[in-house]
Amino acid sequence: LGMTALLGLFATTLCIGLVTAALATGGVGKTAVLVYIMPFWVLLMAWPILAERIRGIQWIPVILAITGLLVILEPWHLRSTFISKLLAVLAGVAWAVSSVMTKIMTRRGAFDLISLTAWQMLLGALPLVALALAVPERPVEWSPYFIGGLLFCSVVSQGLALLLWFFVLSELPAGAASLGTLATPVIGTLAASIELGERPSRFEAAGMLLIIAALSLLSLQGYLQRRRLGDLLGGPKPR
Repeated sequence: LGMTALLGLFATTLCIGLVTAALATGGVGKTAVLVYIMPFWVLLMAWPILAERIRGIQWIPVILAITGLLVILEPWHLRSTFISKLLAVLAGVAWAVSSVMTKIMTRRGAFDLISLTAWQMLLGALPLVALALAVPERPVEWSPYFIGGLLFCSVVSQGLALLLWFFVLSELPAGAASLGTLATPVIGTLAASIELGERPSRFEAAGMLLIIAALSLLSLQGYLQRRRLGDLLGGPKPR
C-alpha cells in the first residue's frame, strides 16, 4: 500500500497536476516536448538505482536533450512563460520517478496491473480533489463538450494509457520502455500548431528540434541494440 500510494503521488498527483498547471499557463507544443524529456530523466535515474548504465553513444542524445532543454527554458531570459516551462519539466521528472518506482515494484514481485493502475490513480487523485475544492474557481459548466473531454482524459488518456504503460514497464527495461512515448511530443506540437495556431519562437523551435532529434537518436540506438541482441540469440529481428 505504501509503495502504491507513493506511486500515485508521483504518477498522478504530481505528474497530472503539474502538466495541467503547465498547460493552463503555457503552450501545448512546448509543454508536450518538455514533459516528454522523461526518457532522459529515466536514463539518468536508472543508472544509480536500477544499474542500467548509460554507455558510449547514449550520452550523445542525453547531451542533445539537455542542450535543447536549456534553449527552450532560456534561463538568461526569465520571461513570464518560464514558470510554465519549469512546471512541464518537473512533470517529466515526476513521471520518470514513477517509472523507476514501477520497475522496482516489478522486480520485487508480480502484481495485477489493473489493480495497480486503479489504486494508484485513486490515491493520487485524492490530493488533486482536495486542491480543487480548496482553490476558488468559477463553477463547472457541465456541457456535452466538457463531459466528452473529461471522459476521454480520464478513461482513455489516463486510465487506458497508464495501464498500457505499466504493462510495458513490467516487460521491458525502464530506458527501453520510455522509447514508446517518442511520438507524443511530435503529435502534440503539430496538433497545437494546427488547432491552436501556436508558433514557437526561434529559440523554442531550435530547442524542440534538438530534443526531438535526441529522442529519435535514442530510439534508433535502442532498435539497433535489440537487433544485435536478436542476432546473438538467434531470434527474430525486430521490425
